[in-house]
Amino acid sequence: MPIQDDKNKWLEITKEEVDKYKLIGSAGGFSFGFCVYLAHKHTPDLFERVVGYCVDEHGIGEMMNAAARYAGLSEDKQKNITVSFYEDRGMLLLVFTGCAIQCMI
Repeated sequence: MPIQDDKNKWLEITKEEVDKYKLIGSAGGFSFGFCVYLAHKHTPDLFERVVGYCVDEHGIGEMMNAAARYAGLSEDKQKNITVSFYEDRGMLLLVFTGCAIQCMI
């Protein structure tokens, strides 16, 4: 389902469609909103650049779930996801890093 506000409309991109777009970056966390927060923190112009997103249970979120299991925390309480943010191919690429570390602190 697309996310909308007064200015932007973000499309939910399937895994088959991601090649049509340029990856801005990915964030892992316990909710979609938290992933957007982390992405915006590392890419201040995120809302002007994003045209779509893809939610995945693998990647950073999967690593966070493994860390929670290793630490003895119940995975049932919190299932982390990875959200990748995409822009049109004509723009510059900026990849942010460190999201998984910040989520686990």
